[in-house]
Amino acid sequence: MTLLGARKVMLYKANADDEAGMEVTASIQPGKGYIEDVRVPIEEDDVVEYVDPRGVTMRLLVTKVFVREGSLSNIEFDWVKTTKDRSSGPRKGNTQRTSAAVDEFEYQVALSFAGEDRQYAEAVANGLAIHGITVFYDAFEEADLWGKDLYTHLHEIYSERARYCVLFASQQYAKKLWTTHERKAAQERAFKEKGGEYILPVRIDETPIPGLTETTGYISISKGTDHIIESLLTKLGSNTIKKN
Repeated sequence: MTLLGARKVMLYKANADDEAGMEVTASIQPGKGYIEDVRVPIEEDDVVEYVDPRGVTMRLLVTKVFVREGSLSNIEFDWVKTTKDRSSGPRKGNTQRTSAAVDEFEYQVALSFAGEDRQYAEAVANGLAIHGITVFYDAFEEADLWGKDLYTHLHEIYSERARYCVLFASQQYAKKLWTTHERKAAQERAFKEKGGEYILPVRIDETPIPGLTETTGYISISKGTDHIIESLLTKLGSNTIKKN
């Protein structure tokens, strides 16, 4: 199994009396989260808490446990509602999904990119997903997209169903038919919102993108995908990330 976006985090059992945590490796696969080398007894349907290096706390509902050698096991999980911190102790019984907790949109972020720039989009998609952020990224949607009228479906995604659109601007992006379709749908939404900062450009090179003015704030890919992920988490607000 290939683990993407792996990082060390602290894991706590939400229904445990003691506050001792353990350092584990949390990773993401398309559509689900995965944690390896869990060293405390955890069963299916347990709720655990995941604390990343920034202090962001996520609650996880364990959906599957894979017992390995000795006391080690791996777990799969669904994301549940983010908590502010651990100062008030663990809370039981909360199984509201993060995607529903943050806002009314089906996706918190939609990624628009050329196939040649997939490496950047994939890194951002995986990094957001490990924080429980709902992302429209085609590799996560393969089964759902199968057989759909993509022209109509993608217009709906980029014009109506995401909170933000991250646009990876590049020479390849500027000349592709499908990225042009996605961009026009996103710009339709941005026009209706009149300065609502819906389109968040990431500059891969200096190629002009129609409708994207030179005065629009952007992040350069040279700052790295981790910086883009951090900025998106901040943009999404305190319901998603606890600021230090």
